[in-house]
Amino acid sequence: MPPLVEFAPTAVVLFLVIGGGLLWSRTRRASSLLQFIASGILFSGIVLEQIRWLFVLPSDQSVFANVMRSEAMHITTTSAQLIGIVTFLSSYLWFALAHKRI
Repeated sequence: MPPLVEFAPTAVVLFLVIGGGLLWSRTRRASSLLQFIASGILFSGIVLEQIRWLFVLPSDQSVFANVMRSEAMHITTTSAQLIGIVTFLSSYLWFALAHKRI
């Protein structure tokens, strides 16, 4: 697989983090702050998943590899991604419904 395809989801979520930060810095609304926090949680979950896939070999028996392959780490990354997606979507909807139209 080309490297661009491997890092595309991480790049997209990084742009969401940057966009959420810019939106919050300009509007200072709670919904845009939630978007920024949720995209940060999503970004951290995806980065942990990328680290696990790229840097942990199947034959590696180090403590780092065991932690990254553990069930607790899998549950943590999955729940971080789920919480991030739900929070981002609900705060985006909240911002869209509460924002004044011109």
